[in-house]
Amino acid sequence: DKPDPLMLYQIPSGTVISAKGHLVIKLGIAEAGFGLSSQGESIFLSSQDGSFVAASYAFGPLESDLSLARYPDGGDQWFYQNTPTPGQSNTRDRHGSVLLNEVMYNPNFNEEAEFIEIRNISKEEVPIGNWRLVGVNYQFPSAASLAGDELLLIGGNVEAVANEFGIPAARVDDIFRGRLSNGGESLGLLDAFDVALDWIEFSDSAPWPVTADGLGSSIERACWNDELNVAGQWFGSPIGMPSPGELNFLNDCPPDTPDMVVISEFTYHAGTDTEDESLYEFIKIQNISSQDVDLGGWAIAGSVFYLFPDQTMIKAGQHLTLAASPDHLGSVFNFGNRLLTLPFSGSLPNGGGEIALIRRDGRLTDRVCYDDDFPWPSLADGFTGHPTMGYSLRRNCDMESGELPGNLTAVSIPTPHIANSEWDCGLLGGP
Repeated sequence: DKPDPLMLYQIPSGTVISAKGHLVIKLGIAEAGFGLSSQGESIFLSSQDGSFVAASYAFGPLESDLSLARYPDGGDQWFYQNTPTPGQSNTRDRHGSVLLNEVMYNPNFNEEAEFIEIRNISKEEVPIGNWRLVGVNYQFPSAASLAGDELLLIGGNVEAVANEFGIPAARVDDIFRGRLSNGGESLGLLDAFDVALDWIEFSDSAPWPVTADGLGSSIERACWNDELNVAGQWFGSPIGMPSPGELNFLNDCPPDTPDMVVISEFTYHAGTDTEDESLYEFIKIQNISSQDVDLGGWAIAGSVFYLFPDQTMIKAGQHLTLAASPDHLGSVFNFGNRLLTLPFSGSLPNGGGEIALIRRDGRLTDRVCYDDDFPWPSLADGFTGHPTMGYSLRRNCDMESGELPGNLTAVSIPTPHIANSEWDCGLLGGP
């Protein structure tokens, strides 16, 4: 436990540690010739003759019954373990009352408007001097502390954060160096001894909220426990409404009961030679549940974008249709009130694209990543079918993934104006 002498305890000759195995050394004056202080000190692993140090680690004060562990086994980062695991693979736990609370990693307009917010969930003031953020370059001032139930906001640039989100510049407590990856990365909160107190490995794809990837949402923490990196504890803020320096939109984690709304039919390449083919692009969604669903704040994203206005209701068993040109499509089919009057932005690519249906909380509900070539039905790629618009792609099975090419069939009579009346899961082996 000191650089001199290094030979307080020697591993018995002939000891072999199997691949991916562990060797447990019980410490104490009688067993190993030394012990470790709960107030912190150093550990050294040296060569047989003590001529060089193979590994060392200095740790700080430890609470009773806590252990420190590299995670994964042999990894670079140290974590707290609430339950020690001698002779077993290491785990990792969130520790303490200060945690990561909100992250904006891909702002709409200015990349310097990224921010990281931490929160003290206790009622007591917590000293955070010399703590660090991993993922960006930031160390808290040596005298820093965080009062009970308070937030601390660290941004990429004070003016950029203030301007992008319409908040007073004084709300940004400090700035970090570096940038968060738009595709996702590891982000950690480390104490003054470089042990992780909180840690996430966020992503721009499910199960993490996908609306945070440049659509105007942040990822906000709604609940917590002793586990680290739980995507289910994080939700997307309402699109265009992150909450830097304020309480998050959700303050608890509702049960994950996905609304049963699916992408049921779409046309991406109309088979027309006389008109602008984009005039016939549409996306039909259908409520396959027995409950009405309020789509307010939901979004269609991917190759096109559409934000559903508040109180947009889709009744049980019914459908709604979005179009690139609602006026034109409405002149071809009789929709009643099933055609949304505002167009989606963008265009569905002829060579393949993505349609994602996203809930208000940023969770992915359904997605289709189509292509114009095998194994996707190629008839939908501009071939003549319907007299004016060619083929659409229609979903076969409501309960199977929309990302399966076999779950969509090219149909020569598109039906953007009526709900799919029946589902055929037999070909997919579905229910």
